[in-house]
Amino acid sequence: MTTMNTAKKTKNKTSGKAAQQAPLVTNLNRLLNEQGISECELSRRVGIPQQTLHKIFSGKTTDPRISTLKSLADYFSVPINDLCQEDMPFYSGNAPRGKAIPVISWADCLDPEFIATLPSTNWDKWAVVDIKFSAKTYALSSKPALENKFPKGSLLIIDPSVTPSDGDLVVVQYPETQEATLRELSIDGPNQILISINPNATAQQEVLNKKVKILGTVVQSRFSY
Repeated sequence: MTTMNTAKKTKNKTSGKAAQQAPLVTNLNRLLNEQGISECELSRRVGIPQQTLHKIFSGKTTDPRISTLKSLADYFSVPINDLCQEDMPFYSGNAPRGKAIPVISWADCLDPEFIATLPSTNWDKWAVVDIKFSAKTYALSSKPALENKFPKGSLLIIDPSVTPSDGDLVVVQYPETQEATLRELSIDGPNQILISINPNATAQQEVLNKKVKILGTVVQSRFSY
């Protein structure tokens, strides 16, 4: 009798989890059908390992990481709460054809290998960008010192593989500094000049030299609520 009761409890517990997960799976399948894409294609576009997605779609994962849900919700342009509820409202289906990139700190971006070694399942902050950007693309939250140009809550999308042109904003590393800095690049003949974004900065501009390293180019900026 004890064995049977234990088996029933285990079965009920498993069934309860499956039922709790059902709305998420149902909604994801509906969104996939609306987009006309597969799990494999979704994995490629969003940057979530296919094995992780398959566990969610099959109901084996009953508590996906919030970062995973955020990436899926951002891709489909659906609020996370709606994604996980029954009778999810219908949306336009015009989801961004993009991929998720990590939002990292101004200190982390000093390491050129940080993005390559970042465990995608253990990062909480993500943003969805166009797939035309490189695999090394990341996002930075704007600093208070930049609020004259970027309001609080802005995200700067940085692509290290893009060669900056005259007038572009670039992320640079100065010698013996613990964080990267944002500058405007001005090209004047053979000289490349870095112009401060902060009007209160002591040095408003300086010629780029070998001691200063350009880490990436700002390819997009957006406001994040």
